[in-house]
Formats: sequence, C-alpha cells, structure tokens
Amino acid sequence: MEDVLQERRSTRRKPRRESVAVHIVPPDPADEPVPIIDTCTLDVSTLGLRISCGTAIPLGPVIALKVRAEKSGQTFQLKARAQWCLRPSPFHDYEIGFAILPLEDTDFARWSTFVEQLQEERNGSSGKQNAG
Repeated sequence: MEDVLQERRSTRRKPRRESVAVHIVPPDPADEPVPIIDTCTLDVSTLGLRISCGTAIPLGPVIALKVRAEKSGQTFQLKARAQWCLRPSPFHDYEIGFAILPLEDTDFARWSTFVEQLQEERNGSSGKQNAG
C-alpha cells in the first residue's frame, strides 16, 4: 500500500517521530470543542504527515495541528485535512494521513523549510555512510 500512496504524492515523506497535538476545529463555532489528542508523527513531508493515534479522526473538516519538533525545539501551527484513516487491526492504533494546507495564517512556510532540512540531513548522513 505504501508504494501506491507514494506514487500519488507530489513530495516524498521522511520517517520522523515528533510530538503532535491534534485539535479538531468544529465547523460551527457554537459546537462543543473536541478534546486535543496528543500523539506522534510516523512520517512527514512538506504537504503531509502520517500519525499514529488511538482515536479515529473524521475525514474532511479542517483540523488544527500543533507539531512540536522535540529535537529542534520548534513548534508549528498547521491546518490540514485527514485524507485517510486506517486501523490495521483492533490491537493497533489508527494510522491517519493528513494533507497539510498551505495557508498564510499558519506556519506552513517554516514547516516546509524544516522538512527540506530533514531531507538534506538524511542525504548527508547517507552520503557519509556510503563514502566510508
């Protein structure tokens, strides 16, 4: 399945575990807020990320994501839509794939730079390993 998903993506995902707080923004402000879910990413790209979560996330509505990059100390406020939500078995958490929305009122530009730097670091590490 991963190969099929990769073919449909315009950017490559990088395996990366970071803390993420998922805050579902109700479509109607009068609706009761949904509790924030603390979890972690499994992989990231400039236009998406995949998380592991004990709770299913609804597909479609805009969701506020707060990603805390523990290793760098950076925090990113993003908005995204859940594109898919799968549970491999009743004994596993859900895996949820998000499409990040490149909106001006978010940290999308900083997020893009962060993910690009991750790729450069990874390529640098691979080059060092292959050179020796």
